[in-house]
Amino acid sequence: MSYERLMTFPGVGPGAGQIGLGVEIRIRYQGYLERQRNERIRFEREGSRLFPEDFDGTHVSGLSRELAEKLRLVRPRTLEEAGAIPGMTPAALSLLLIHLRRREEGRALRTPPDPSSPEVAER
Repeated sequence: MSYERLMTFPGVGPGAGQIGLGVEIRIRYQGYLERQRNERIRFEREGSRLFPEDFDGTHVSGLSRELAEKLRLVRPRTLEEAGAIPGMTPAALSLLLIHLRRREEGRALRTPPDPSSPEVAER
């Protein structure tokens, strides 16, 4: 529903502009807010998920180098601890969760390069 359409309803017209605008904002961002709420609930459930001892954030596809380096230095034990790292975003936490789940299933997002491979040696 648009602001213009909302303003045609009785009791919402001119003079009640702030109310109508507030309702329009809620309607417009409802999907985003719902998605954020669902993400928060999921991380409350998954926050205690443990990182493996050999976890290295550099092998998580899509994670920024800065966050991968912070993960390497901080070495959080759980997803919740990773969430407390400065600069950690909900999107990055989602990537970490996906990576951990896939690793548990035996299929990581990206396998680490073999250090002896010719491509790595050229770098």
